[in-house]
Amino acid sequence: MLSAELAKPANFAGHYRMALVGCGSACGVHKLLDKDTGKVYDTPVSEDLMLYSSVEFSVSSPDLVLRLTGGGAETYRWNGSVFVRL
Repeated sequence: MLSAELAKPANFAGHYRMALVGCGSACGVHKLLDKDTGKVYDTPVSEDLMLYSSVEFSVSSPDLVLRLTGGGAETYRWNGSVFVRL
């Protein structure tokens, strides 16, 4: 599954691919893939996708925004090795 995601274009922070791997009907694991090295990183996104109204990211930004179903948001910035909450 992750090898298929690595073949797709970058969609996060320049050369990374944010991938969603399903694990059930309302369950999914977001992984960050480095398209240059193939390294896989964990993200701060919970497996319980019902917690979020949206998970927002862009190829032109290192920021990951988690919009919470109950209102509010959490913003994280990728520093090249881990996500740091802002």
